[in-house]
Amino acid sequence: MNQLKVVKSILNKVEKMDVEYPYSVVRSILMCEIMREHYDEKDTTGKKEIITLLENYFEFMSKYREIDGVKTLFSNYDLQNVFVDNKSFDVIKQFLIKNIINKKEYVSKCEYHYDNNYSQNVIEEESDFLDIIKNIIVGNEFQYGDAIFRIMDDLDLEFFLYFNNNRYKNTLIFSKYSLFNLINYFDYFLSVVDSTFKRDNKFLINFMITILFDQKTNYRLFYNVLQNKKLNVKDSLSNAENFIIRKYRQGFFKTKTQYYIKIGMNTNSKIRTFSMTQNKDILEQIHKATEKLSNETIFDLFYLSFINDKDLSLLDISKIDKIAEDIAVSNPKALVKSNDVSLHENKLVNDYIGLLIETTQQNNKFILENFTILNNIKNDYMIKLFEGKIKVNTNRIYALKIVKIKGIIYTYVNFKGTNIFKDRIFTKEDAIRIVEFIKHEEEWSK
Repeated sequence: MNQLKVVKSILNKVEKMDVEYPYSVVRSILMCEIMREHYDEKDTTGKKEIITLLENYFEFMSKYREIDGVKTLFSNYDLQNVFVDNKSFDVIKQFLIKNIINKKEYVSKCEYHYDNNYSQNVIEEESDFLDIIKNIIVGNEFQYGDAIFRIMDDLDLEFFLYFNNNRYKNTLIFSKYSLFNLINYFDYFLSVVDSTFKRDNKFLINFMITILFDQKTNYRLFYNVLQNKKLNVKDSLSNAENFIIRKYRQGFFKTKTQYYIKIGMNTNSKIRTFSMTQNKDILEQIHKATEKLSNETIFDLFYLSFINDKDLSLLDISKIDKIAEDIAVSNPKALVKSNDVSLHENKLVNDYIGLLIETTQQNNKFILENFTILNNIKNDYMIKLFEGKIKVNTNRIYALKIVKIKGIIYTYVNFKGTNIFKDRIFTKEDAIRIVEFIKHEEEWSK
């Protein structure tokens, strides 16, 4: 049986069992001499038992972020023999704790440097892509091979690689060389995600699936990778950092439609949040801001980064509500203020406008135009509750609006496109101050 058939045979069994660490399991059987001989001599049931033991092993070792599980197994014949001699993972686990972990007899994770020796000949048959990608993955050393393997399984490759769009398909080069570059890029990208959020393999997979649902983003991210050119490690890592920072910031900014949120130095009211500092510092801020948030909240933040404000659905709004709640609960130092308007605030605005109308009508120089209390409030960063105009008989027009911003209600007076007065509303009597301000402006503008 040639090597490709061996790999395909092992892959088929691993995939049928739907294991979480397919790359590591297959690599261990292929690369560990004792494991390989033991696997080959077993029947179907025996092979499944070995795969299950290896799956348990990698699940256990995933708790130790510094350990390279595959290389540790590959380098330790005693450990391989424990797998051969036992069907119970409990025995293997005790051996791991006593002889590997406690004694630090393991291989630490390190950065991999990849040499791309694959052919640059164009692959014509699209149906072969997934098999080629899987063979490339299990045939090489990757830090995040398991996550990449599962991601490729879960992705719709036609959607992901634009097979259904000739405009883009015809500009991309698909060869084993370019696909190897793509997998490398994923590995670099995942290293940045991992170092930023420091979570498990399932998080990495679901995070990538979340950010890869947008075709335009995929094209921008991977177009240069799929061009049969040498992959630049520094550029790849920098691109990943910039993408994560930009998308996190955009997702965080989207929450402004419902809430004012301040975490440390950063608020969701300024799109330039996280600016004017180095990437590593921003990623550390993101780590601290999200450290106690649920996985779902982080996924939702990145999902929102792809949605325009005007396209936010009720489902998207519910995501924002959950994000704000999670931030408030998990980070007591964070400031989270809802932009919802209470019944008390609605009554205050109505009473305020009533007194404003009454006061302006006492002055025959003032003419009210288009006074509108907005009952169907469209939630935005500045929630507009009222708009109208006061026209003075000199034909000078003062545009008024009442908004709720950062949890506080203000009146803004605008003249010729410029805000000239901002006044916080505490009681309905504050309306008199607006009339007095306009009187003052009229007197001193002459």
